[in-house]
Amino acid sequence: MAASIRGDVSKFKQTVSRMFEKASQIKLDEESSARVAELVDSEVMVLNASQLAQNQKRRADQFTISIHSSFRHWWDFVLTVSIAYVIVMTPIKVGFDVQSTGLGYALDAIVDVIYLIEMHLIACTYYYISLNQSVHTTWAPEIRTSDSLGQQYMDAFYFAIMVTTANDVNPTTPIEKLFTSVMLFVGIVINASIIGSAANLLANLDKEEIARKNQMDSINDYLRFKKVPLVLQNKIRRYYDYALTTRLQDPTESIFADLPDRLKLLLKLNLHSEFVRKVPLFRALSHAGVVAIIQCLVPIVAMPGEIIIVCGEIAREFYFIKTGQVSLCVPGLVDNIPLGNLGEGSFFGETSLLTGEPTTAEIKAERVCELMYLSKDDFETIVDKFPTFFLAVRRISESRMQTAQNIQRMAKMNRRPTQRFKFKKLSLRTVAQAAVLKARMGSRLETVTSKNTGTSSRSGGRAGSLIGGGKKLLSAGRRKSMAAFNVNFIERLSLAQARQLTHLRAMRDMQSNMEEDVFWD
Repeated sequence: MAASIRGDVSKFKQTVSRMFEKASQIKLDEESSARVAELVDSEVMVLNASQLAQNQKRRADQFTISIHSSFRHWWDFVLTVSIAYVIVMTPIKVGFDVQSTGLGYALDAIVDVIYLIEMHLIACTYYYISLNQSVHTTWAPEIRTSDSLGQQYMDAFYFAIMVTTANDVNPTTPIEKLFTSVMLFVGIVINASIIGSAANLLANLDKEEIARKNQMDSINDYLRFKKVPLVLQNKIRRYYDYALTTRLQDPTESIFADLPDRLKLLLKLNLHSEFVRKVPLFRALSHAGVVAIIQCLVPIVAMPGEIIIVCGEIAREFYFIKTGQVSLCVPGLVDNIPLGNLGEGSFFGETSLLTGEPTTAEIKAERVCELMYLSKDDFETIVDKFPTFFLAVRRISESRMQTAQNIQRMAKMNRRPTQRFKFKKLSLRTVAQAAVLKARMGSRLETVTSKNTGTSSRSGGRAGSLIGGGKKLLSAGRRKSMAAFNVNFIERLSLAQARQLTHLRAMRDMQSNMEEDVFWD
């Protein structure tokens, strides 16, 4: 009995377990079926979408461009590059007057063709929209299918140009308004880009001119405020106008200060290459000598009529003419005797530097001259290190001295009778006045010296020099007024003397050869 009950219970358990296993298996089967169905549906959807796209592509016209096509993306890229090219190149061609040649002409032609194609697409779109309207509107010319293709295309192309240049267009239907708005926006963006780039380019091109004008305005305002004489104002303006236009300052010492030495030398040689070719004297130097001279050269400007070297001055600088022209003359008994002119590539000031004697000629700028000079120390160093350069300079100097002496002799022979006649004519008044003035001044100065007989010989010598200087000062004071002194004193200075007095900060810095007779006579 008990055994049978146990068997029934075990059978029932097996049956129940089979039922639960079957139910779980059914559930798993349903889940797997749902998953499979979902995958199948997704695959079907993908297939349907691709099939739909293919069907649409097959049904589309062969000249229709799909928005998903690679051609459309490349066309947008080419159009963007073309717009950027026009934005950049058009202002440059207008501002610099650049003519298209070679590759530039080909690029211009390609860009023009691209824009024509773009107008063609806009025209065709316009015609398509107009043709599919249910009723005719006043938006554009009437679309007549009876017209020829050329007439229809002409109307469409005309509208494409109108709509991108913001001319009078009156759309009525929503699609017309949308299309017109998009095209007007495209035209506005293109015009704004071109105009903005052109304005920016012109502003950058004119930046230097604006800076120069601002500096000149500041100079003019200051000169007018200080009531500087008009003649001096004109001279100052003329100098600054030339200096600011030609950029006299060497940029290698300021802008390119941190440039490596090799690049700095290459830049400096490139900037002075034309000047080196103009100077025949540089052919007597090695490459190292040319580089050394260029490194030591200092630029300076001489305005028309300005004295560069005064006759009787001991030269301290050796000049090269970069641009302009100077005149040479030697003093005669009555007037200065012209020796000739020197132009670009010439040099002067070498005779006094070689001999150590005062200069025998006066050198004056005939027009605006841009000069380059070597200091006396640099000149002597170059002469010592490069004997060929020294021989060339000395030979030219001797030839110039001989020419000057011959011209002076000829001038004396030609002017001797006239000079004697003038001397006899003036001796009746001027010589008598000079003798009386000398007697008066001599008696006064002798009275002063007689009171200092107990001084030492050194003091006596110094007093004698002061007495001689006093005679010159007193006689000059009687000859010239203060107004004449203010102008003539500065005008008669050489460039070297003017530079020394400009940088003078202590009396001990004054050169010993700057004597009173240099300024006053």
